[in-house]
Amino acid sequence: MNKLRPMLSDTWSFFRRHLVAMCAVIFPFVIPLDIFYSVANYYSTDENHIYWLAVIPGLLLFPIYQGALILYIASAISGDYLPRKQYYKASLRFWLPLMVLYFVTGLAMLGGLLLLLFPALIVMARIAFSEFYCILFQQKPIDAFSASWEQTKEHQWLILSGIVIIILVTTIPVWVVEKTITTLDAWNPVFTFMSGVVSSILTIPITIFGFRVFTMHQEMLNKQNQADA
Repeated sequence: MNKLRPMLSDTWSFFRRHLVAMCAVIFPFVIPLDIFYSVANYYSTDENHIYWLAVIPGLLLFPIYQGALILYIASAISGDYLPRKQYYKASLRFWLPLMVLYFVTGLAMLGGLLLLLFPALIVMARIAFSEFYCILFQQKPIDAFSASWEQTKEHQWLILSGIVIIILVTTIPVWVVEKTITTLDAWNPVFTFMSGVVSSILTIPITIFGFRVFTMHQEMLNKQNQADA
């Protein structure tokens, strides 16, 4: 657990230095989705209708921009930057595997939630590497899930602690602002849109943190293989 502080520091440093570039990667998808949701929320009186209007397009597009974000993070670390359209083009190849992977991980998370919140958080930590194995190692969804479950075993408390801290640090301020605006009865579609965009931006550090632990684990494996050789 003594690795948590430097890992969080690395995450924040990367997030700060690459924020504009990462926003440029996700905004072509996030902004239209949040505009769509804001308009639907404003004009519709059926909450279930609004929910599905927001969820379905988001689910279909999420693998594209999340995959592109992961590819950008990997290229930024290696220094092999690509034109932005190349990240989208590459991530499209993983659309179906990521959709299947998200379905499988969603079922695992649901199983954890049925057992209470804490088991669900453990599951979240154990599947943290699955996207990286799917995209960077081009593993099939079930193989990526299994690899993540196995390889995160020794890091699960580090991953869990980091994710919880990031969620608390990023969620509480947004919740306070939203609660204040709602209390003042000043909520409108503009705030709905802004809240959605900010929330999307503030989920990026979770991906960065997971990737940071993933790279640390890969370095450990490489050193172990070299020692064995």
